[in-house]
Amino acid sequence: MKQKVFLFVLCLTLLLCITPVSAQQSNGDTNSNSNFVSNSDVQLSTTPNNTDKIEDTLLSIKYYPVPDNAKNLLSEKLVKSEKDMLYKGFTDKNGDIANIDPDKIKQALLSRWSKDPDKYEDSIKNIDEITEKFVEQLEREKSEQGNVNSIQNRDANAIDEITDVTIAASGIPICCYVTSYWDTGHPYKVSTQNRVTWNSWILEDNYRSSVPINVSYAKTSKVTASLGFTGAAEIKAKLSFSASFTVEQSATFTVGTAIPAWTAWAYRPYIKYTVDTWKGTMFYEYYSIPDLAWVYTYRYYDGENRIQTVKANEYWSRYNSTNNTSASTPALPTTQP
Repeated sequence: MKQKVFLFVLCLTLLLCITPVSAQQSNGDTNSNSNFVSNSDVQLSTTPNNTDKIEDTLLSIKYYPVPDNAKNLLSEKLVKSEKDMLYKGFTDKNGDIANIDPDKIKQALLSRWSKDPDKYEDSIKNIDEITEKFVEQLEREKSEQGNVNSIQNRDANAIDEITDVTIAASGIPICCYVTSYWDTGHPYKVSTQNRVTWNSWILEDNYRSSVPINVSYAKTSKVTASLGFTGAAEIKAKLSFSASFTVEQSATFTVGTAIPAWTAWAYRPYIKYTVDTWKGTMFYEYYSIPDLAWVYTYRYYDGENRIQTVKANEYWSRYNSTNNTSASTPALPTTQP
C-alpha cells in the first residue's frame, strides 16, 4: 500500500512540473504566428545622431587656354608715357592749356580709340560721359595753371582716384584719369572645378525587425555651401556676378515616420557646384600735363565664382530578404554622392 501511495505522489509531482512548461511553449507558438518579437529584435530610435562629418571633394577640373593677348603680369605694375597733343590749338606756345573744345576732345578720344575698338569697347560706349569728366578736369587744371601748390594737389588727387603710388614714384605729372580697359577686352576664365560637399548619413535601422516602427525623435543632417563671387570688384562688375551668399540643404527624419519591417533607411544632404577661376589685367589711362602725354599703368585682378548645379538629398535603403534577426545591417556608402 505504501508503495502505491509513493508512486501516486511521484506521478502527481511530475505532472505539476511538466504542465507549466507545456503551457509556455504553447503560448510562444501562438505569439510567433501573430508576429511576436522580443525587445532585442526591434531597433528603436533612442538617441540623436550627432556624428556630422562634412566633406568637400573635387570631382574634376578643366583648364582653359590663356588668350594670346593676355598679359601675365601678376601684381606687377608698369608706368609708361606716350606723347599726344590731342588737337591743334589745345595749348599755347608756353605749353599751357589755351583752348578747351569738348567736341574736339571727343573726336580726339574717338580717333585714338578707334585704332583698337575691341580694347576700348566700353570707353567708346561711354564717350559722352568720359568726355564731360575729362573737360571738367581740364577746366580745373587751366584755372590753376602757374599755381605750384594747386599743381601738387592736382597730382595727388589724380593718383588717389586709383591709389596708384607707382605713378607718384615715376615723377610724371598728371592731370586727369580718363579711362580704363581690360587687356583681353574682359577677364578670362582660367579653370572650372566641379565640386561636391556633403554631410554624414542619418540612419533608421529596422533591418532585424519583423514589425514596422515609427521614428520617435527628429534626426537632421545639414550641409552648406558658399556660392557667388569672391575676389576683385572690377571682375565682379564687368561680368555682372552676384555677391557671395550661402545655401543650405537638409535631410530629415521627422517624428512618426514609418520604417517598414526588415528595412534600413538613410539620407544624407549634398550640394554640387562649379568653381570658375577668373583673371584679368586692367589698364588705366591718365592724361599728363604739362607733358601732354598719355600715362599708362595696369593692375592684375582675379577671383572665383561659385555656381550651384545640384542641391538634393541622397537616399539609401536595404531590405533583409532572408528575415534573419541576426543579420548585420549593410554598411553605408563612404564615397561622395
